[in-house]
Amino acid sequence: MRVKIIFFSFFVTLSVYSQNIKRKGSLGVGLYNSVPDSIYKKMNLKSNNGSLVQFVIPQTTADKLGVKPYDLITNCNNVAIQSTPSLIQLAKHFKDGDSISLIVIRNNSSLKLLGLVKGKPYEVSDKFKITYGEFKFNNEFIRTIFKEPVSKKSIGTVYFVQGISCYSLDNLQANDPTKLAIDAMVEKGFNVYYVEKKGMGDSYSTIPCEEIGFNQELDVFKEGYKKIVII
Repeated sequence: MRVKIIFFSFFVTLSVYSQNIKRKGSLGVGLYNSVPDSIYKKMNLKSNNGSLVQFVIPQTTADKLGVKPYDLITNCNNVAIQSTPSLIQLAKHFKDGDSISLIVIRNNSSLKLLGLVKGKPYEVSDKFKITYGEFKFNNEFIRTIFKEPVSKKSIGTVYFVQGISCYSLDNLQANDPTKLAIDAMVEKGFNVYYVEKKGMGDSYSTIPCEEIGFNQELDVFKEGYKKIVII
């Protein structure tokens, strides 16, 4: 169950910080969980290693590289791809503008594709102004997101604190319950300010989110609160 804690403060402006966080990137493909034996036989392959592309999302890293459906990805950045989970794990470290190389099997031929990682899209809206920020916490950088209405004067600010699950709040799916709750508050006239957990979204952390304790998370949220200025 997702538990939300909400603190209210009123008439708030954001402090301005230089941007040190690089936007996380993605490959931009749908992948099969496993590859049918028939595909390997058709490709005359000797092993079941690799990750098979189901579809390619337009204007993403894979699209720019020239990846096609049914390409079998066998190597990424000089790392052999054993399976789809191994490729997904590697892709978690992609950053906007990083160099990337893929080796794919297509029509029984091996191709090397070279290019640059494309960052994940930022959230945009006709109804809200959305500002991406950051703050430094120890030796790490934490992403902040600030939504405010554009058609009416704000009646105050909600500091939205995420619950116990490890997931990013950035550019959620349109039907996600958390996004619906945040956007409903902005539509009512509130600004909504929230902070990504360590290791989630663009936030950088040397420790996986799942291994961070309650007190460590609370310290990040306390520090995030200090980065808004009450006037």
